Amino acid sequence: MINDATPRQKVLRVLMYMVEHPNGLTRKELEQRLGLSNKAVKECQEAIRSAGFEIIKDGSHRYALEPGKRTEKLSRLLYFTAEEQELLRRAVDEVYKFSDASEILKRKLASIYDYQRLGTMSLRKPYLRRIELLDKAIQEKRCVVLERYRSNNSESVADRLVEPFHLNVPEDIVQAYDRHSKKLRYFRVARMERVTLREEEWQNESQHVIMPADVFRIVHKQQTMVHFRMQVSVYNDLIERFPLTKNNTEPAAEAGWYDFQGDVNAEFIAIGSFLLGHGRAVEVIYPQALRDHLNGEARKLRF
Repeated sequence: MINDATPRQKVLRVLMYMVEHPNGLTRKELEQRLGLSNKAVKECQEAIRSAGFEIIKDGSHRYALEPGKRTEKLSRLLYFTAEEQELLRRAVDEVYKFSDASEILKRKLASIYDYQRLGTMSLRKPYLRRIELLDKAIQEKRCVVLERYRSNNSESVADRLVEPFHLNVPEDIVQAYDRHSKKLRYFRVARMERVTLREEEWQNESQHVIMPADVFRIVHKQQTMVHFRMQVSVYNDLIERFPLTKNNTEPAAEAGWYDFQGDVNAEFIAIGSFLLGHGRAVEVIYPQALRDHLNGEARKLRF
Protein backbone atom coordinates (compact mmCIF):
# COMPACT_ATOMS: atom_id res chain seq x y z
CA MET A 1 0.00 0.00 0.00
CA ILE A 2 1.39 3.40 -0.92
CA ASN A 3 -1.48 5.71 -0.04
CA ASP A 4 0.73 7.41 2.57
CA ALA A 5 3.40 8.17 -0.07
CA THR A 6 3.92 11.61 -1.57
CA PRO A 7 2.48 12.29 -5.05
CA ARG A 8 5.92 12.05 -6.62
CA GLN A 9 6.66 8.76 -4.86
CA LYS A 10 3.40 7.35 -6.18
CA VAL A 11 4.31 8.41 -9.71
CA LEU A 12 7.72 6.79 -9.46
CA ARG A 13 6.37 3.55 -8.05
CA VAL A 14 3.74 3.30 -10.77
CA LEU A 15 6.48 3.98 -13.31
CA MET A 16 8.78 1.31 -11.89
CA TYR A 17 5.89 -1.19 -11.69
CA MET A 18 5.11 -0.61 -15.35
CA VAL A 19 8.81 -1.06 -16.19
CA GLU A 20 8.79 -4.39 -14.39
CA HIS A 21 5.71 -5.51 -16.39
CA PRO A 22 6.57 -4.74 -20.02
CA ASN A 23 3.56 -6.69 -21.31
CA GLY A 24 1.22 -4.25 -19.64
CA LEU A 25 -1.27 -4.08 -16.79
CA THR A 26 -4.83 -2.87 -16.60
CA ARG A 27 -5.57 0.09 -14.38
CA LYS A 28 -7.54 -2.25 -12.14
CA GLU A 29 -4.44 -4.42 -11.69
CA LEU A 30 -2.36 -1.35 -10.87
CA GLU A 31 -4.98 -0.24 -8.35
CA GLN A 32 -5.01 -3.62 -6.61
CA ARG A 33 -1.27 -4.26 -6.63
CA LEU A 34 -0.27 -0.77 -5.51
CA GLY A 35 -3.24 0.04 -3.31
CA LEU A 36 -4.20 3.15 -5.25
CA SER A 37 -7.54 4.54 -6.38
CA ASN A 38 -8.47 4.60 -10.06
CA LYS A 39 -8.13 8.39 -10.03
CA ALA A 40 -4.63 8.18 -8.50
CA VAL A 41 -3.50 5.68 -11.16
CA LYS A 42 -4.78 7.96 -13.94
CA GLU A 43 -3.00 10.97 -12.42
CA CYS A 44 0.25 9.01 -12.09
CA GLN A 45 0.10 7.89 -15.71
CA GLU A 46 -0.53 11.45 -16.86
CA ALA A 47 2.51 12.61 -14.87
CA ILE A 48 4.59 9.85 -16.48
CA ARG A 49 3.45 10.98 -19.94
CA SER A 50 4.24 14.61 -19.16
CA ALA A 51 7.77 13.55 -18.16
CA GLY A 52 8.23 12.29 -21.72
CA PHE A 53 7.50 8.55 -21.49
CA GLU A 54 5.12 6.98 -24.03
CA ILE A 55 2.27 4.89 -22.61
CA ILE A 56 0.32 2.64 -24.98
CA LYS A 57 -2.92 0.70 -24.44
CA ASP A 58 -3.87 -2.55 -26.16
CA GLY A 59 -7.29 -3.98 -27.00
CA SER A 60 -7.57 -5.51 -23.54
CA HIS A 61 -7.05 -2.14 -21.85
CA ARG A 62 -3.59 -3.08 -20.67
CA TYR A 63 -1.19 -0.16 -20.30
CA ALA A 64 2.51 -0.46 -21.02
CA LEU A 65 5.53 1.76 -21.63
CA GLU A 66 6.58 1.92 -25.24
CA PRO A 67 10.38 1.78 -25.69
CA GLY A 68 12.24 3.45 -28.50
CA LYS A 69 10.29 6.71 -28.54
CA ARG A 70 12.41 9.87 -28.46
CA THR A 71 11.79 11.77 -25.24
CA GLU A 72 11.63 15.58 -25.48
CA LYS A 73 9.93 16.89 -22.31
CA LEU A 74 13.01 16.51 -20.15
CA SER A 75 12.74 19.54 -17.90
CA ARG A 76 9.85 18.14 -15.88
CA LEU A 77 12.12 15.40 -14.56
CA LEU A 78 13.98 18.06 -12.60
CA TYR A 79 11.24 18.29 -10.01
CA PHE A 80 12.44 15.03 -8.43
CA THR A 81 14.88 14.63 -5.55
CA ALA A 82 18.26 12.90 -5.94
CA GLU A 83 16.80 9.60 -4.69
CA GLU A 84 13.87 9.90 -7.06
CA GLN A 85 16.17 10.75 -9.94
CA GLU A 86 18.06 7.51 -9.30
CA LEU A 87 14.80 5.59 -9.68
CA LEU A 88 14.23 7.43 -12.94
CA ARG A 89 17.70 6.47 -14.18
CA ARG A 90 16.87 2.82 -13.51
CA ALA A 91 13.59 3.19 -15.37
CA VAL A 92 15.34 4.89 -18.26
CA ASP A 93 17.88 2.08 -18.51
CA GLU A 94 15.12 -0.52 -18.70
CA VAL A 95 12.69 1.26 -21.02
CA TYR A 96 15.09 3.02 -23.39
CA LYS A 97 18.11 0.72 -23.38
CA PHE A 98 17.89 0.18 -27.13
CA SER A 99 17.49 3.83 -28.15
CA ASP A 100 19.28 7.18 -28.05
CA ALA A 101 16.70 8.52 -25.60
CA SER A 102 18.37 6.62 -22.74
CA GLU A 103 21.63 8.54 -22.98
CA ILE A 104 19.83 11.83 -23.58
CA LEU A 105 17.75 11.45 -20.43
CA LYS A 106 20.58 10.23 -18.23
CA ARG A 107 22.94 12.95 -19.41
CA LYS A 108 20.34 15.56 -18.56
CA LEU A 109 19.75 14.12 -15.11
CA ALA A 110 23.38 13.45 -14.26
CA SER A 111 25.20 16.51 -15.52
CA ILE A 112 23.53 19.74 -16.53
CA TYR A 113 20.87 20.04 -13.84
CA ASP A 114 22.83 20.37 -10.61
CA TYR A 115 20.14 22.41 -8.91
CA GLN A 116 21.33 21.60 -5.39
CA ARG A 117 24.33 23.88 -5.94
CA LEU A 118 22.53 26.44 -8.04
CA GLY A 119 19.55 26.91 -5.73
CA THR A 120 15.81 27.17 -6.15
CA MET A 121 16.14 29.30 -9.30
CA SER A 122 16.80 26.14 -11.29
CA LEU A 123 13.38 24.74 -10.36
CA ARG A 124 11.62 27.50 -12.27
CA LYS A 125 10.34 26.42 -15.67
CA PRO A 126 11.59 29.51 -17.59
CA TYR A 127 15.11 28.84 -16.30
CA LEU A 128 14.89 25.16 -17.21
CA ARG A 129 13.74 26.09 -20.70
CA ARG A 130 16.79 28.34 -21.19
CA ILE A 131 19.08 25.51 -20.07
CA GLU A 132 17.36 23.03 -22.37
CA LEU A 133 17.69 25.29 -25.43
CA LEU A 134 21.32 26.18 -24.70
CA ASP A 135 22.21 22.52 -24.33
CA LYS A 136 20.39 21.68 -27.56
CA ALA A 137 22.27 24.44 -29.39
CA ILE A 138 25.60 23.11 -28.14
CA GLN A 139 24.80 19.54 -29.13
CA GLU A 140 23.65 20.62 -32.61
CA LYS A 141 26.31 23.36 -33.04
CA ARG A 142 23.73 26.08 -33.65
CA CYS A 143 23.47 29.75 -32.74
CA VAL A 144 21.06 31.27 -30.24
CA VAL A 145 19.80 34.73 -29.40
CA LEU A 146 20.07 35.64 -25.72
CA GLU A 147 17.08 37.96 -25.54
CA ARG A 148 17.29 41.10 -23.38
CA TYR A 149 20.54 40.03 -21.75
CA ARG A 150 21.39 42.25 -18.75
CA SER A 151 25.11 43.05 -18.85
CA ASN A 152 26.94 44.39 -15.80
CA ASN A 153 30.00 45.35 -17.84
CA SER A 154 28.22 47.52 -20.42
CA GLU A 155 25.28 48.52 -18.20
CA SER A 156 22.98 47.57 -21.08
CA VAL A 157 20.00 45.33 -21.84
CA ALA A 158 20.21 43.94 -25.38
CA ASP A 159 19.80 40.84 -27.54
CA ARG A 160 23.01 38.87 -28.19
CA LEU A 161 23.56 36.54 -31.15
CA VAL A 162 26.05 33.95 -29.92
CA GLU A 163 27.54 30.52 -30.54
CA PRO A 164 27.23 28.72 -27.17
CA PHE A 165 29.81 25.97 -26.69
CA HIS A 166 30.22 25.31 -22.96
CA LEU A 167 27.41 25.18 -20.40
CA ASN A 168 28.15 25.12 -16.68
CA VAL A 169 24.81 25.10 -14.87
CA PRO A 170 26.15 24.80 -11.29
CA GLU A 171 28.01 28.07 -11.86
CA ASP A 172 25.15 29.62 -13.90
CA ILE A 173 27.48 30.24 -16.86
CA VAL A 174 27.43 29.59 -20.59
CA GLN A 175 30.54 30.39 -22.60
CA ALA A 176 29.92 31.54 -26.14
CA TYR A 177 31.37 33.34 -29.14
CA ASP A 178 29.64 36.70 -29.50
CA ARG A 179 28.92 37.31 -33.20
CA HIS A 180 28.64 41.09 -32.72
CA SER A 181 31.81 41.77 -30.73
CA LYS A 182 33.64 38.86 -32.40
CA LYS A 183 35.01 37.77 -29.03
CA LEU A 184 34.62 34.95 -26.55
CA ARG A 185 32.25 35.91 -23.76
CA TYR A 186 30.69 34.33 -20.73
CA PHE A 187 27.02 34.90 -19.98
CA ARG A 188 24.99 34.33 -16.83
CA VAL A 189 21.95 32.19 -17.59
CA ALA A 190 19.95 33.99 -14.89
CA ARG A 191 20.42 37.31 -16.71
CA MET A 192 18.75 36.16 -19.93
CA GLU A 193 15.06 36.87 -20.36
CA ARG A 194 14.74 33.98 -22.81
CA VAL A 195 16.75 31.96 -25.34
CA THR A 196 15.78 31.63 -29.01
CA LEU A 197 17.31 28.77 -30.99
CA ARG A 198 18.37 29.76 -34.54
CA GLU A 199 18.93 27.62 -37.63
CA GLU A 200 22.34 29.21 -38.21
CA GLU A 201 25.27 26.90 -37.55
CA TRP A 202 28.53 27.83 -35.83
CA GLN A 203 31.03 29.64 -38.00
CA ASN A 204 33.82 30.21 -35.47
CA GLU A 205 34.32 26.83 -33.81
CA SER A 206 38.12 27.13 -34.02
CA GLN A 207 37.89 30.01 -31.54
CA HIS A 208 35.78 28.16 -29.00
CA VAL A 209 38.16 27.86 -26.06
CA ILE A 210 36.84 26.85 -22.65
CA MET A 211 38.22 29.11 -19.92
CA PRO A 212 37.95 28.44 -16.16
CA ALA A 213 35.47 30.36 -14.01
CA ASP A 214 36.31 31.47 -10.49
CA VAL A 215 34.03 31.16 -7.46
CA PHE A 216 32.58 34.59 -8.29
CA ARG A 217 31.44 33.11 -11.65
CA ILE A 218 33.89 35.20 -13.64
CA VAL A 219 35.60 33.56 -16.61
CA HIS A 220 39.19 34.69 -17.17
CA LYS A 221 42.35 33.15 -18.59
CA GLN A 222 44.46 34.33 -15.65
CA GLN A 223 43.68 33.76 -12.00
CA THR A 224 45.44 34.78 -8.82
CA MET A 225 45.29 33.69 -5.18
CA VAL A 226 43.66 36.08 -2.71
CA HIS A 227 43.19 36.03 1.04
CA PHE A 228 40.86 38.30 2.97
CA ARG A 229 39.11 38.33 6.35
CA MET A 230 35.52 39.40 6.95
CA GLN A 231 32.99 39.81 9.71
CA VAL A 232 29.91 37.60 10.05
CA SER A 233 27.55 39.94 8.17
CA VAL A 234 29.95 40.02 5.19
CA TYR A 235 30.34 36.24 5.29
CA ASN A 236 26.55 35.81 5.20
CA ASP A 237 26.28 38.14 2.22
CA LEU A 238 29.19 36.44 0.44
CA ILE A 239 27.87 32.88 0.55
CA GLU A 240 24.30 33.96 -0.24
CA ARG A 241 25.33 35.96 -3.32
CA PHE A 242 28.16 33.64 -4.42
CA PRO A 243 27.41 30.11 -3.05
CA LEU A 244 30.58 28.61 -4.54
CA THR A 245 32.75 30.73 -2.21
CA LYS A 246 31.63 28.63 0.75
CA ASN A 247 34.18 25.95 -0.15
CA ASN A 248 36.98 28.52 0.20
CA THR A 249 35.83 30.04 3.49
CA GLU A 250 36.29 28.95 7.09
CA PRO A 251 36.06 30.50 10.58
CA ALA A 252 39.09 32.62 11.49
CA ALA A 253 41.00 32.33 14.76
CA GLU A 254 39.30 35.49 15.99
CA ALA A 255 35.67 35.03 17.01
CA GLY A 256 33.17 36.64 14.66
CA TRP A 257 35.52 36.64 11.67
CA TYR A 258 35.91 34.39 8.63
CA ASP A 259 38.79 33.74 6.23
CA PHE A 260 38.50 33.43 2.46
CA GLN A 261 41.41 31.97 0.47
CA GLY A 262 41.15 30.99 -3.18
CA ASP A 263 41.90 31.74 -6.81
CA VAL A 264 39.95 34.56 -8.45
CA ASN A 265 40.22 36.32 -11.80
CA ALA A 266 43.34 38.45 -12.11
CA GLU A 267 41.33 41.61 -12.87
CA PHE A 268 39.38 41.23 -9.59
CA ILE A 269 36.02 41.53 -11.38
CA ALA A 270 33.08 40.96 -9.00
CA ILE A 271 35.25 40.39 -5.95
CA GLY A 272 36.46 43.99 -6.11
CA SER A 273 32.99 45.55 -6.07
CA PHE A 274 31.87 43.09 -3.38
CA LEU A 275 34.72 44.05 -1.05
CA LEU A 276 34.28 47.78 -1.70
CA GLY A 277 30.67 47.50 -0.64
CA HIS A 278 31.61 46.27 2.83
CA GLY A 279 34.30 48.75 3.86
CA ARG A 280 35.87 48.23 7.27
CA ALA A 281 34.14 44.89 7.82
CA VAL A 282 36.74 43.39 5.44
CA GLU A 283 40.53 43.14 5.73
CA VAL A 284 42.62 42.15 2.67
CA ILE A 285 45.62 40.04 3.68
CA TYR A 286 47.13 39.60 0.19
CA PRO A 287 47.95 40.24 -2.61
CA GLN A 288 49.05 43.86 -2.75
CA ALA A 289 47.54 44.01 -6.26
CA LEU A 290 44.06 43.55 -4.77
CA ARG A 291 44.65 46.37 -2.26
CA ASP A 292 45.86 48.64 -5.09
CA HIS A 293 42.81 47.74 -7.16
CA LEU A 294 40.41 48.57 -4.30
CA ASN A 295 42.18 51.88 -3.57
CA GLY A 296 42.01 52.82 -7.26
CA GLU A 297 38.31 51.98 -7.51
CA ALA A 298 37.54 53.86 -4.28
CA ARG A 299 39.09 57.03 -5.72
CA LYS A 300 36.68 56.81 -8.66
CA LEU A 301 33.62 56.75 -6.47
CA ARG A 302 31.39 59.83 -6.39
CA PHE A 303 29.81 60.86 -3.12
